Amino acid sequence: MAKTSRNLSRRQLLASGGVAGLTGLVAAGTMAAGAQNAAAKPRISVAKGGKYDTVELRQPAINVSAIQSRVRTVDVKNLKPTMQANVDHVLRLIDYAQSRPEEWGPDNVWGAKQDLICMHEFPLQGFMPWTRTELNRIAFDLPGPETEAIGGRAKKYGCYIAFGCYAKEKDWPRHVINMSVIIGP
Repeated sequence: MAKTSRNLSRRQLLASGGVAGLTGLVAAGTMAAGAQNAAAKPRISVAKGGKYDTVELRQPAINVSAIQSRVRTVDVKNLKPTMQANVDHVLRLIDYAQSRPEEWGPDNVWGAKQDLICMHEFPLQGFMPWTRTELNRIAFDLPGPETEAIGGRAKKYGCYIAFGCYAKEKDWPRHVINMSVIIGP
């Protein structure tokens, strides 16, 4: 067996050393990432008998109502009274969902208390293909008088009320946001 010697240039030697070093770095990084992923995954822990730690719920069940009412579009030329009429309508629907309209009196209540009342997208403003200028007129601030009125009902009944609206955001002047809102007690 004859020995052959190869003459390596400095460039070849540095290149092969660089490739070997890079391979080692990639391998070490892959192993470290695998170890992190394994550590990040929570272990599923089930005690003997299939039991696990629990906490007591605030209440054993919740009641949810969905209100899908007629869409009542506000009149841009007569905004304040038509918006107020819609707010009054929404408040009345909330009273009905809680089975407690004022004319029934305090003792004439039927049905269970609702913990969450969900309304449709635009119960306060309605819908119309308005111009941008018109949308900016009908959109309201959050919080504002409309949401304060609904918040009063949420507090009165100890429930959450969800609805959609056109809203203004001070950080986005002259823009209108189609927003989903949830108000709690």
